[in-house]
Amino acid sequence: MTDDFYFPQKLLTLPVIDRLNYFQQYTMAHPNLLTSAEKLKNAIDDPTFYALIFLFGPTGVGKTTLLRRITQKMLLFYKQAMEQDKGFIPIASVEVATPEFSTFDWKDFYQRSLSALQDPCSTLPNYGRVTNLKLKTSLEAALKHRHLKVFCIDEAQNISKVASGRKLRDQTDCIKSLANLTKVKFVLAGTYDLLILRYLSAQLCRRSLDIHLERYKAENEGDLKAFRGIVQTFQRHLPLPEQPDLLQHWDFCYERSFGCVGILKDWLSRALYCALLEGANTLTTSHLYKNAYSTEQCMVMVNETRSGEKQLEYATDSSPLRIA
Repeated sequence: MTDDFYFPQKLLTLPVIDRLNYFQQYTMAHPNLLTSAEKLKNAIDDPTFYALIFLFGPTGVGKTTLLRRITQKMLLFYKQAMEQDKGFIPIASVEVATPEFSTFDWKDFYQRSLSALQDPCSTLPNYGRVTNLKLKTSLEAALKHRHLKVFCIDEAQNISKVASGRKLRDQTDCIKSLANLTKVKFVLAGTYDLLILRYLSAQLCRRSLDIHLERYKAENEGDLKAFRGIVQTFQRHLPLPEQPDLLQHWDFCYERSFGCVGILKDWLSRALYCALLEGANTLTTSHLYKNAYSTEQCMVMVNETRSGEKQLEYATDSSPLRIA
């Protein structure tokens, strides 16, 4: 392979953890990510005001990376305004915790959200004694005080986990109420399990927008060309003395990542760590195969993704409506 380096050469003299961190923090502006990022930016800037923006796709497709990219761009854009107004935060995000007892915990969500907004209420003693209503009121005040433009909720599919007897519609109504009262847009990012929260009412349909971050599909030649480019870019940024030839094995890379860039990157990170521990000059086929997801793991991800895509296909059927 070529001796040209696409990463800072000084990395080759640094400890294993620093070289690994470089690759893990590296983000690539690949086509599907750029398309979804543009849609999300336009939705955030749209003055007609979408209350909720649903960002969904398969696990490991890059939703969290997209949110991180949007956050970095907005913080840079509003840097001067933030310096002038120390209380101003244009964008904030929170990751929804997986419910311990299969029921979404609003109190935990409010506390995490207040913490993301650096609100003093998030560190109140005896927090368990504070009611959900008081926490929600505090969050409304914090959102207004920070003059927030958009609030991102990652792993938002966990919101759909409700207690027996509670209406699923109540879950999105709570978020929509926060958006309406504060004039802050909310981005709900998650897997295809998030689809159940869409279109639960006519008002929600009118005030929400869908953004589908898709994987690269084997039946689309354009997608495969883009995926090969992604594999080649990743191999160039592996901080090793000799650049590996992963492009030669792009089909195996696709097979075990199912066209999801995040899954591919996690896999290559494990392979890189293995190579670094061995003191190898490059990442070999052995490192690649040894750290690949098993066939059983891949089948679980494949079946879940295809099920979600099929569900979305039915939901977005563009056949003409027949209204009696």
